[in-house]
Amino acid sequence: DATLERRRFPVLEFLAFQAAQFATPADSAVKEFATRRIVRALERRAATEYERALALRWTVAAHLRGGRGDSARAQIARAAPGSAGREGDAWIVLARVMRLDSLGDWRSATSRLSAWAGSAGGGADAAAHWILARAGRDPGAHATALRRLARPDSAPLPVSLSLDLDARARLGAADTTGALALWDRATRRYAVLSAPFDLVASLWPLRLEQARVATARGDTAAARRACDSFDALVGYVDQVALPQIERACRPHEPR
Repeated sequence: DATLERRRFPVLEFLAFQAAQFATPADSAVKEFATRRIVRALERRAATEYERALALRWTVAAHLRGGRGDSARAQIARAAPGSAGREGDAWIVLARVMRLDSLGDWRSATSRLSAWAGSAGGGADAAAHWILARAGRDPGAHATALRRLARPDSAPLPVSLSLDLDARARLGAADTTGALALWDRATRRYAVLSAPFDLVASLWPLRLEQARVATARGDTAAARRACDSFDALVGYVDQVALPQIERACRPHEPR
């Protein structure tokens, strides 16, 4: 641990991603040991608001992937105020939306995240608006905010998240074909530089939902595209979806 903690934060980011990306089931115990040491070093080396938020984000993801929901909750509970605290709130609400382990009091977290999204600093936070819309907190207002952010010249994330809300509306209207087409559009483009690091910039929640719906509908081609998108991690947080994607994609595995 002392050796790791002497590493620069970007080096620790790289090591953490490699451990998550390339470990196989045969070396899962080694991966688990290495991952816990690396994310602990990340947390201790974090010196800026960005680094503290990222360290929390990745630590929670690693705990969830390892089946340590209690550890993830404890990590969030002791997050410092500021960007790390907001990251914890986003995780708590997102976990409820995506049917992951409960990470805390989602109602209180939703209220805090809503206050952030309505502030001058948080008004352009596309992920916060999307999470709140998915959680049913003033969904119309947050969908409208996302559409404002999803300009033709905008970054890919608000466009994709806005399309996801449209897809879910189509699904609610029993238009599964339309929903899958929108998810296909939404997941064709993502922010390459931020996707490995951010909470949802890799679009893992959209790809997971696409896989679930396509599988349930029997759309083999769409299911295969969505399932194959998890063959390698686009983002570090993708790993939290792997247990669910394995279940969703099992019917399409080669026999």
